Amino acid sequence: MAGRTISDRVKAQKKRREVNARYQAAVEEYNRQQFKPEGTRLGLRPIAIKHTVNYKTLGNLAKGNRSLSAFNASKKKLTDQEERVMVDGILESAD
Repeated sequence: MAGRTISDRVKAQKKRREVNARYQAAVEEYNRQQFKPEGTRLGLRPIAIKHTVNYKTLGNLAKGNRSLSAFNASKKKLTDQEERVMVDGILESAD
């Protein structure tokens, strides 16, 4: 028997995690490049192209600004773990 289908919300969450991981890798590479001599380091655009991310967003993240998903996560009332426990409890009581 096949497993349950994945909801659109879960698919969007997985995609967002993948994009966030690409941005994190790009920021780390950009920060490493800053220690290289001026003529040999890569700029924002080549790094953004390499990691397939937006160069303006990459620049903002490299400056220390928060991503939109990090900002929205800070507004949550429950942590992910607490949310999962609550959902599991609700699902158990529904059975």
